[in-house]
Amino acid sequence: MKGANTMDFPVPNVSWEHVSLLRAAGPGALLVWSERHDGIVPVSADAQVGEGCIAHLHGASGVRGDIQRKQQAGAPYLDEDLMVIAAHHDLDPLVRQVSDSGAAENHPDGTDSAVGEELRDRAARLLESWPRLKVLTGMVADLRADLAGHGLHLSGPATIGDDGWRAFIAEEFRTVPDGEHRVRVKVPFAWDGPVQVTVGVAGAFRHEEELRPKWRMNLDVSTAYPGRAGRVVAASAAAAVASMPARF
Repeated sequence: MKGANTMDFPVPNVSWEHVSLLRAAGPGALLVWSERHDGIVPVSADAQVGEGCIAHLHGASGVRGDIQRKQQAGAPYLDEDLMVIAAHHDLDPLVRQVSDSGAAENHPDGTDSAVGEELRDRAARLLESWPRLKVLTGMVADLRADLAGHGLHLSGPATIGDDGWRAFIAEEFRTVPDGEHRVRVKVPFAWDGPVQVTVGVAGAFRHEEELRPKWRMNLDVSTAYPGRAGRVVAASAAAAVASMPARF
């Protein structure tokens, strides 16, 4: 599968321009690759709830068109056609990483180009599992849109794996712009079993990315109306976030 996949799709060429555009798109923005168009665009947090898309990169007009058509139709666009490569909040840690390692200083095209190289490596790793990730992504597209409607935005690439015999996809969502409240959702294949939801806050220090749990829930939404299961999960997660005190 790995060999066939890399032959079908060259590694997405993340450039310094993509990095610059992701930074300009602001908190909550994502950098995504379209399988259909083999193009990369940044999308803003507002775009996740249908209020516009920051994607002015030359050569990616097909991706923008697909996103806009899905928005106009009221359909979730962060679906199985798009692979998430990075989020806006990844940039500062990556800049520190390439600076500390000397990659930025030694790179002829500067810091953003060195960051783009790191993201190309990440995209290559994601592409290796893309056939499987694509199937599982289609299962949670509505959930992503439902959570965005509650102010919780997808905050990076998904994790996929197996719990015994059953595949799962796990993703993290954050409030925008501060990212203080976080929700991690783990969905089993075909929603065939409880959905694990962890709700919490950012680490004690600004540089800490690890989620500190405040609520953990197992939601069995697989038995009735599985097509609407995402609404139940999103509403439950939003209620848990709203119940947390302003200070921790």
